Amino acid sequence: MAHKANMSDLEVIGRNLEFERLRLNMTIKEFSCRIRYDRGSYSKLAKHKNQDLELETLVKIACNLDIDLPLLCSRSYIDDYKERNEEECKYVERDYLLLLANNLRAVLDINGMCQDIGTNRETVNRLINYHIRNPRISTLSAIAYDLKVSLSNLLKEDK
Repeated sequence: MAHKANMSDLEVIGRNLEFERLRLNMTIKEFSCRIRYDRGSYSKLAKHKNQDLELETLVKIACNLDIDLPLLCSRSYIDDYKERNEEECKYVERDYLLLLANNLRAVLDINGMCQDIGTNRETVNRLINYHIRNPRISTLSAIAYDLKVSLSNLLKEDK
């Protein structure tokens, strides 16, 4: 069940990156250079070939594209493109690990500590206590799925 959630969030990110590449009219090689991410890994991500990445890598990609990280993870990224205010979409430097930990705490407080987070309970505890410094997106996706929130919301400043 969590595997589908992992893939869908990674597919969303890959789809959004591919949308940006095509919008910028860049080749895969040019785009990979711009985002400073391996061309082969980018191709796998864009084609939904089970390519995972770390939070730090995704933050760097968002920064290189000057796109706010939660927006880059948003399922409505393409649909809302024409309606977005460009200034609101710019990349903002944040401590996303701290933000993630705070948002996890908030979701758990709202839903009660007995919230079923499945096999991810230990991982959530480690994230909240900063024992995991650079989580994989698939891990964050599985946690978001278990908590019934979007990955994008877990990375937003104001939830």
